[in-house]
Amino acid sequence: MNSLKFKILAIVIFPLLIVALILTASHISNRMSDAEYRLTSKVKTMTRILANSLEYGIISGNDAYTKSLLSDFAESNEIIRANLYNNEGKTIGSITDEKYDATLDSDKLYIETGIFRSTESIDDFSSEDIDYKNEVGTLRVTVSTQELEKEKNAIIFEGIIITLLLVLITLIVTLAFIKRITRPFMKILNGIDIIRKGNVGYQLESSTIKELDSLTRNINAMSTSLKAAQDELVNKSDNALYVERSKALVTLESIGEGVITTDTASNITYMNPAAEILTGTRFENMQNQSIHKALRIRYANSDAITEYPVEKVVQDKNNLSHDPHLTLVKADNTELVIKDTASPIMDRTGNVIGIALIFHDFSNVKHMSDKLAYQASHDDLTDLYNRREFERQLKDALKDACDRDTEHTLCYIDLDQFKIINDTCGHLAGDILLKQISHQIKNRIRRHDLLARLGGDEFGIIFYDTPVSEAKSLAEQIKGAVADFKYIWHDSSFDIGISIGLAPINASINSHSELLMLADSACYIAKDKGRNAIHAYSPSDKDFIPRNTELQWYNKITDALDADDFFLFCQEIQPSSPPEGEKSGHYEILLRLRSEDKTVLAEEFIPAAERYLLMPRIDRWVVDTFLSCFEDKAIDNFGGNHYNINLSGQSLCDDEFLDYTIQRLQGRYVNPAVLTFEITETAAISNLDKALHFINTLKKLGCRFALDDFGTGVSSFQYLHDLPIDYIKIDGKFVRNVDNNDINHSIVNAITDIGHELGLEIIAEYVEDETIREKLKNCNIDYIQGFAVGKPFPLDKVGSRQ
Repeated sequence: MNSLKFKILAIVIFPLLIVALILTASHISNRMSDAEYRLTSKVKTMTRILANSLEYGIISGNDAYTKSLLSDFAESNEIIRANLYNNEGKTIGSITDEKYDATLDSDKLYIETGIFRSTESIDDFSSEDIDYKNEVGTLRVTVSTQELEKEKNAIIFEGIIITLLLVLITLIVTLAFIKRITRPFMKILNGIDIIRKGNVGYQLESSTIKELDSLTRNINAMSTSLKAAQDELVNKSDNALYVERSKALVTLESIGEGVITTDTASNITYMNPAAEILTGTRFENMQNQSIHKALRIRYANSDAITEYPVEKVVQDKNNLSHDPHLTLVKADNTELVIKDTASPIMDRTGNVIGIALIFHDFSNVKHMSDKLAYQASHDDLTDLYNRREFERQLKDALKDACDRDTEHTLCYIDLDQFKIINDTCGHLAGDILLKQISHQIKNRIRRHDLLARLGGDEFGIIFYDTPVSEAKSLAEQIKGAVADFKYIWHDSSFDIGISIGLAPINASINSHSELLMLADSACYIAKDKGRNAIHAYSPSDKDFIPRNTELQWYNKITDALDADDFFLFCQEIQPSSPPEGEKSGHYEILLRLRSEDKTVLAEEFIPAAERYLLMPRIDRWVVDTFLSCFEDKAIDNFGGNHYNINLSGQSLCDDEFLDYTIQRLQGRYVNPAVLTFEITETAAISNLDKALHFINTLKKLGCRFALDDFGTGVSSFQYLHDLPIDYIKIDGKFVRNVDNNDINHSIVNAITDIGHELGLEIIAEYVEDETIREKLKNCNIDYIQGFAVGKPFPLDKVGSRQ
């Protein structure tokens, strides 16, 4: 209805139709009025004639004559009834048409005329001779309108036919007119549609109508411009496509990954040079051949050659990769480990037309990965399992014992007097001894048992499906083999002994950590009995009673870590000569344990934590809790101070702890420059390489380091050049009585002088009174710490001390 034709048709036909209806209605109305007029005039004329003729009959009283006239009059088709009245209103004659059907008439016409006495004789009668004042009677005629109605209906029907003919003729003429007018427009529209559908450059025919011809020329010009632009764009696209295709081909030809494309029937459509090298085939030989001829693969843990699942990629319309990796069998039957990714190739409609397989030689990476995995689970020196893998296997063994209601045995071995060989002959001699001892032990265990080096001179064995009673005999064999072994180093000969502790692996044990603790304790009891002995743990064993305190601390510490029962204190570290009335803003973080409503000092539980290797967990808790104070901003002016945090030797050697600390120090609100980590002299020297790596890594972030308990080691000054520290913290045993012990005073002076020569600052701890404080000031100590400065207090109160 929005078309041009319809609009023109509406504009033309509706006014014409209205005019035709008006003219037809007027014509019908006039015709009907004319018919009615003719009927009325006819009847009136007939009535007047009859009235003149009835004068004689009325005057003479000749009823027969009167009746005869009325009868003749009633024979007319239009006359229904005629009534004759005298001048007194009395009916003197009446006649009715018996053929008349009253139901056919909806209306009747009544005509009445008076009968007057004429002034002349009948022969000379004329209408002028009538005496209208001398009325002798009245004639009333009822006229039927049936014929009139028929004529009217015919007139209406004729008008409708004429109207329809006029409308039809008008419509035909209008349509022809519209077609003639709109034909040029439709040509233009069709041409535009052709151009719109992509046939740019299409030219429209010129029009004889001036305005339309101008429009046609403009459209043709536009089409020509579009064609030129399209041609230019196509040329650019073709060039760009060619360049991109060339780049893609050059890239595919150059990359180290193999690329093979196929159709949906798995037939090869392309192979790049890398794919040729990796498969040992040539594209010219493999083109249109099945990919399975070029790509022979084996899945992990299978020796069977299988086909690459091209059909799965086609059906699923998804990428496909294999993990674990596939083994590719080349044409010469050599094998490669490959990493692969197959992707469906689709056309514009989303239908898969083939796949693209990308794969590369993963052999070296797999080899390195296997090597790293091996190194992660094995000891570099002895090639035995390391502690981490041993603990994992121990967990599995404990679970297996619980699930199957069976018993295994954990064997903990410690070399006796290993430190003597290390100190007298050197680390190389110690390393060779460890290798030979591990070989001796390995030759005495069963094939299905597990042997590991747990660290230093300690070894662990899991005797599977063996109760402690049977494991004792196996342990005796190992002890005897080591006892029979003589270690020769140059001109020296050494007898080697081992102490062995045994612990049952069964459902009565709660964790692998508890197992290690029990076996370790049993091993120490064996050492206490004179070394080169075996001791087995038993819950009723009286020898374990002295070690119950450490076992209880182990449980308390692990429970406190789980329940977050640790909390932090701090103690001020002050310049030896502070400005009067000013606080230093320098504190050492101290650890406390909440146990049975009592506060336990760190000195009471740290030895047990070190014994059972819990220090990395404790140090992690301290670092995390302390650094959270920066992030929570719960303590006023917290970030404006400087803090010392103690780290254990175990954490110093734990790479995971170092990674965790780095991650936490990179938090948004943490400033590493306000932190100093305190490490003990013994821990640093015992693990010098680890200590150097740890210190250098965190110093790059801005942290500082202090060497704690300095002076307790035999080689203290020897390592000061090697350790990139910032502070020396003199051990408290030299500080406590520095005021009355000349030797301690000399040691403090020596440490201070050498430290200052190296550019280090000196901190003296355990400064208990003003006397010691004044003495240390004279020794040029930089900082002091102790009750003379201030007692420890909760860390969350540090803001109120500012």
